[in-house]
Amino acid sequence: MSDTPDSRAVRWYDQYGQQTAAHYDRLDPAQLYAGITPFLPKEPGLILDVGAGSGRDAAWLAGLGHRVIAVEPSRTMREYAAHYHQHSHIEWVNDELPALAQIYRRNYVFDCVFVNAVWMFIPPRERARAFRKLVDLLKPGGVLLISVQLGVADDERGKYAVDGAELSQLAIAHGLLIERDVQDVDQLGRAIAWQQLVVRVPDDGTGALPLLRHLILNDRKSATYKLGLLRTMVRIADSAPGMAQLNGDDGQVVLPFGLFGLYWVRLYQPLTHANIPQSAINTQGADGLGFGTAAYRQLPANIAMDLRIGMRFSADTATSVRAAVKDACDLIQKMPAHYITFDDGRQVFHIDRSAAVRMRGDLTIDEAFLWSFGTLTMPRHIWLSMMRFSAWIEPALIWEWQKLSNNYAQSQGRTIAPQILSEAMEWTDPQRVVARARAHIGRLHAQNQPLYCVWSGKRLDPAQIDVDHILPWAAWPCADLWNLVPADRTINQHQKRDRLISATLLDRASERLYDWWTRAYLLDENTLTPQIFYVEAKTSLAVHDHTIAALVHGLHQRRLTLRQDQQISEWQGPR
Repeated sequence: MSDTPDSRAVRWYDQYGQQTAAHYDRLDPAQLYAGITPFLPKEPGLILDVGAGSGRDAAWLAGLGHRVIAVEPSRTMREYAAHYHQHSHIEWVNDELPALAQIYRRNYVFDCVFVNAVWMFIPPRERARAFRKLVDLLKPGGVLLISVQLGVADDERGKYAVDGAELSQLAIAHGLLIERDVQDVDQLGRAIAWQQLVVRVPDDGTGALPLLRHLILNDRKSATYKLGLLRTMVRIADSAPGMAQLNGDDGQVVLPFGLFGLYWVRLYQPLTHANIPQSAINTQGADGLGFGTAAYRQLPANIAMDLRIGMRFSADTATSVRAAVKDACDLIQKMPAHYITFDDGRQVFHIDRSAAVRMRGDLTIDEAFLWSFGTLTMPRHIWLSMMRFSAWIEPALIWEWQKLSNNYAQSQGRTIAPQILSEAMEWTDPQRVVARARAHIGRLHAQNQPLYCVWSGKRLDPAQIDVDHILPWAAWPCADLWNLVPADRTINQHQKRDRLISATLLDRASERLYDWWTRAYLLDENTLTPQIFYVEAKTSLAVHDHTIAALVHGLHQRRLTLRQDQQISEWQGPR
């Protein structure tokens, strides 16, 4: 609705509210909201019902033991609700979106905000503001439940069209965890569709997620450096958790600082190559950026995807990579790591640069190289939150980063094509990374060696082979060699798809995985391939024993983590 008390929607409900309310009360909210009930507070809490209408939902929520503040701007609907749904736990308030002025004056914070059949009455130009208002009323861990009618506008009732992707995009932009997003038919039999969205303000109980959300969305930024460091950390936590070391019992995690410099260059190189500004004064390439040194500018234009553990460089490229990583480390220490602090002014991250870096000769990106730049120490609870919630944190970072870059571009009198910006923000190209596995498939085929689907055991014709990710790319974009396996195309594309393999299936397929890993990677005449295989496994799966049994054990642990943190549906195997 709008700030104007005589809006079309309010006038319509004032006129037809009695009949409409009785119509709404025919539905049982327990049945209507069966899919979102599990997300309501487990203990009696404070719930805001925005656009309470007939009072049906407020009464249902109060009956579950919650205290409900029911907001409704239509006098007719409000009086009907107060008469037919009297309850000591309900307070009726004359207020409306997007301002919610009466509610904000009370300084309440809510366990849950409930918004049913309201969003389509909010003008599109007001929706970002309205969403922010709703989110700001939630406590850490609080949940926002929105049910909205999709489809065309209705001018007489002041109803605007709603796109199904709109709310999920707003949730990402505000750093929220999307816990449910489904569409359903109308329970009154009308030819319309409804969307139910459940989002939560992140809170893992340690204070890490509220801190990260503040840094991403609210902290002042004169450049993208803070976002760059946080995304670098998320990428490390997601793809290289095996590099972390616990610092005794003091609750700290120690990481090789060179890994931050390496991933920083990998993140920024596509952006500067595409002339996407990273500050107001960054008008061209790496101009005006603290890490945009001569070494950084000398890097090959397409090197970003090769800046990963296990890669080897020689000659001038090796020199440029070393120096660019060092310069990135210098900038990280001087700028974002220095200015990211707790509320009391203490730095969140501590950097020790006592180690010496060898700057000459060929370069292999291995542990020794990455640790040679020193260490970065961070609180363990923040590290664990980055590992567990990377699927939420990274989209929020990307959204805010894109917004900043667009703002910088506008201040410079130019615009950025959305597709160019999106492509430059990609961490990995899935088509490029499976090429490594395809090369090994081609080599084995040329040697007349048989190839089998790791899931079914069926012998494969090379023309019908898909390169599958053991752990699905959609949930965890990992392109390590151990995660790339041959699979029957029909099984991969029509049965497994983006589902997570079950623990039983992983055990059942372990011998075929062992056979593939051994013949494709570990017995490769190229002596670097076995080394890369084990380095990647150690980095991403925390596998420190060079045995297949240890690798399968690490796979089981990572599989369970993905299952618990992302609730991915499981696949039991071929039919």
